[in-house]
Amino acid sequence: MAAGPGIVFLLCSIGPNDLVSNSAAGANFGYSLLWTLAVIGLARFVILEATTRYVMATGETVLAGYRRAAKWSSWVIFGAIVMRRHLSNLYHILLMGLAPCFLLGQDTIFMRNVFALASCGAAFLVMYGGGYRTVERYSKPLAFLLGMTVLITAVWAKPDPASILAGIVSPSLPENSGSGGLGLGLVLLMLVGSGVGSLSNLKYSAFIYEKGWRDPSHLKKQRIDMLGSLLGALLIAALLQIAAGAVLKPEGLTLKKAEDLIPLFTAALGEAGRILMALGLWTTVFTTYV
Repeated sequence: MAAGPGIVFLLCSIGPNDLVSNSAAGANFGYSLLWTLAVIGLARFVILEATTRYVMATGETVLAGYRRAAKWSSWVIFGAIVMRRHLSNLYHILLMGLAPCFLLGQDTIFMRNVFALASCGAAFLVMYGGGYRTVERYSKPLAFLLGMTVLITAVWAKPDPASILAGIVSPSLPENSGSGGLGLGLVLLMLVGSGVGSLSNLKYSAFIYEKGWRDPSHLKKQRIDMLGSLLGALLIAALLQIAAGAVLKPEGLTLKKAEDLIPLFTAALGEAGRILMALGLWTTVFTTYV
């Protein structure tokens, strides 16, 4: 079966920012921005295809190619990645402590610290215990958990199929949201930034390299793997917009950060919303952290 790097990329490319941007799109504009996901997915395909072709053609990483073109470029990318990952992972640690507390209904500072440290320890064991191949092995059940969590949430929200179809096949820009909601320009910037302008897009070619797919003989299964990954990411993003559009927009509820997801969906869907979003948030943050 041609699967592996795509599943790892799927999980690492869907982070808290993606949860917030797609949920904000649904909460503020319903299903009317679903069509943008296809455009973002196409742009992402072009980026991944180009970087992957380089690995297949040369047998080396994209970063090695950057270094050959300009030695200083690798230091710039290194600095950007270290700075970004350090700052974002501090936030991820907080969320890994928060999500289990919401899930179990035991929200105290002590419990947040315990769950945060336990999650960090589990992430370290996954990475230290076998590197990429161990991460790939554990990514498959985690991807299933994330996908099922988002799917059940969207189905539970009881969305309007006709409105969903209109949002996909009738591209249009809705009017700006009312007071208290995020503006259209900011939401679009969040969607494009998390999908196209992310450093995560460099990771897929690195996973291909670590998998050992470094020559054209692997091209067919690599393309299947990449398309499956992109379609999976597209589906999860769409389900998030659909769920938020069905339960948050009618209630006039808006969100601005990942911590808002659990209480908002709890208010809209009750205990089911709390459990589903807590599981989804922890899985997303843990896999991105890894």
